[in-house]
Amino acid sequence: MLGIAGGIIGLVSGYYGIPKIFMGTLTRAFILPEWTTAFPVEAVLSVAAVCGCCVLAVLLASGNKLKQWPAAVLRGSVPPSPGHSRAGNRLNLRLPSSFDNVWMLRNLKAHKMRALMGVIGAFGCTFLILFGFANIDSSGEAIEAEFGRQNLFALKADINATSISLLPDPSASETPVQYIQEAGIQVKSEQGERNLLLTVLDNGEYINLDVNSSKPVTVPQEGIVVSDNTADVLGVQKGERIKVRFAGGAWRDFRIADTIQAPAANKVYLSRRAWEKSGEAFVVTSLLLGGQANLERVKEAYPVTQIVAKKEIREANAQLNEGVFASAAGLTIAAIFLGVAVIYSLGLISLTERSREFATLKVLGFRQQEIRRLLVRENLLLTLAGIALAVPAAWEAIQALAKWNADETIMLFPKIRLLSYFSAICLTLLSSYAVNRLMSRKISHIDMVTSLKAVD
Repeated sequence: MLGIAGGIIGLVSGYYGIPKIFMGTLTRAFILPEWTTAFPVEAVLSVAAVCGCCVLAVLLASGNKLKQWPAAVLRGSVPPSPGHSRAGNRLNLRLPSSFDNVWMLRNLKAHKMRALMGVIGAFGCTFLILFGFANIDSSGEAIEAEFGRQNLFALKADINATSISLLPDPSASETPVQYIQEAGIQVKSEQGERNLLLTVLDNGEYINLDVNSSKPVTVPQEGIVVSDNTADVLGVQKGERIKVRFAGGAWRDFRIADTIQAPAANKVYLSRRAWEKSGEAFVVTSLLLGGQANLERVKEAYPVTQIVAKKEIREANAQLNEGVFASAAGLTIAAIFLGVAVIYSLGLISLTERSREFATLKVLGFRQQEIRRLLVRENLLLTLAGIALAVPAAWEAIQALAKWNADETIMLFPKIRLLSYFSAICLTLLSSYAVNRLMSRKISHIDMVTSLKAVD
C-alpha cells in the first residue's frame, strides 16, 4: 500500500510539476500552434516497478522471521556474533581499541547487509545531488566556452550581404573590425552527408578556435576546420579530405586542417583565403566588433540591419537552460528525501533489533549521551563511506552523459565545481545529522525490563 500511495503521489506531482519545469524553456526555443502535455503509459509501469521493489524488499527483510515459530520471534534472539576476516582484523589494528570503536566494528560485522544499505542510502543521496549540480556546472561551462573563450567580440553587426570589394578596408578603422561570412553548406564524406553552418573569417582575432588556449588561435589559411563531433559523424580525421557545396553549386574539395572542441558542434570554419582559393566569392554578412566600437560610424559606413551585443546572446542562451536548473533542484529535493527515508528506516530497524543491547548498556551505567554517540559515530561512518563512493561515481556519470548526448549540434563540457562537491557533501551530512537527532530521542523510550527479556 505504501508503494502504491507513493507511486500515485509521484505520478500526480510529476504530471503537473515536470511540464512547468521544462515548458518555459521549450516555448522560448520553439514555436508551435498549441502546447499540450501527455500522460505516458510508461509512468504507470514505473509505479508497478516501485511496488515490486517494495514487495521484494519486504520479503527479503522478513523472510527468515516468517519461517520461525511465533513464540520464538516474540521471545527474541541473541545478537549474531560477528565473523572474523582479514579486512576486519586490519581495521581493528588501525583503529584505537576504545570501547566505541570495538562496539561499532562488532555491530557492522554482525549486520553487514544493514550496513550496506546505509552506505547505499548515503551514496544515492550524494550521487543524485552532485549529478544535478554537475548538470548545472556543465551547462554553464558550455556557455562560458562559447561566449567567454571562443567568441571574443563584444558586438556583432549583421549587414546586407555585400562583396568585400564594396566595403571599406577594416584596417583603417579606429577599432578592430573583423569581416565574416555565414551561410549554410552541405558537407559530404564517404561515410555520410550533413547540412552544417559555415563561417568564413577574414583577418582578425575575434574567433578563438581553441577554447582551452589562453591566447586566440585563428583559423588556418589553408584547409577547413570542423568540430570533433562532426568529424566523428562523418568518419574523418585531421589531414583527410571532405567535399563542400555552397548554395547548390559545385562540390569543392577541402583538406581538414584541424578538428576542435566547439560548443556549437555544427559549425565549420574557413579562412577567406581558402574560401576564395576554392573559387567562391567572399561576401560579408556580419561584422565582429570590440566593446569600444563607435556604433554611429559603423552604421554610416556599413549597410547594418541589426547590432547585437554578445552579452544579450549569452543571456538568451542561459535562459534556455532554466530547465536544467529546475531539474537539478528536483533531483536535490528527491535525493534528500531518499537519504532521509533510507537512513531513518535503517535507524528504526537498528534501534528495534538492538534494543536489548542498548538496555544492557543502560544497566551497565552508560548515559543517554554516550549511547547516542555510539549511534552517531556508526551512522557517520556509513554516510562517509557512501559519500566517498558517490563523488567519483558522479564524475564518471557526467562524463558518460557528455559522451552519450554528444551530437552534431552541441558539445557538452563536463565540469563539477568545488562548491558543488562541498554542497552535495554538506547536504548529505546534514540529512544524516537530522536523522540521528530524531533517532537519538527514541533511546530514552527504551524499556530496559522488556528489552532484556530475551534468550541468553
